[in-house]
Amino acid sequence: MRAKGPKGAKDPGGAKDPEGAKCSKSQKAAAAPAAPEPDAPAGRMVLKVGRDGRLLIPAAIREAMKLEPGGTVMAWLEEGELRLLSPRMGMERAQEMVRRYIPEDVQLADELIEERRYEAQREDREASEAEGTGG
Repeated sequence: MRAKGPKGAKDPGGAKDPEGAKCSKSQKAAAAPAAPEPDAPAGRMVLKVGRDGRLLIPAAIREAMKLEPGGTVMAWLEEGELRLLSPRMGMERAQEMVRRYIPEDVQLADELIEERRYEAQREDREASEAEGTGG
């Protein structure tokens, strides 16, 4: 049995992608880490599209998007641009939007619990009154 090397290491049996899966040489070339190009705007990278249409999201971008290996992203086209959003970043964005309208001293979870207790007490009173009237 042949000893295995670290993930992403070359193997005589075939090239490996950064996650350790076997891939063809053309896939490996497409998956090469992106580097900032002189004509790319600041904070942007030029990525190559592989023959099979795949893009490798560079590690720095995956970290900023809080993407985990095997994770998913939402993708859509907006004015001819491909936009990607990880579920975690989407959740954080939604939380930030809601926080703008909620005072800092307000705890929504506590308010919801209080409202549910009040509703449960009201329902209990109504049920007791209905039993008492024979209805």
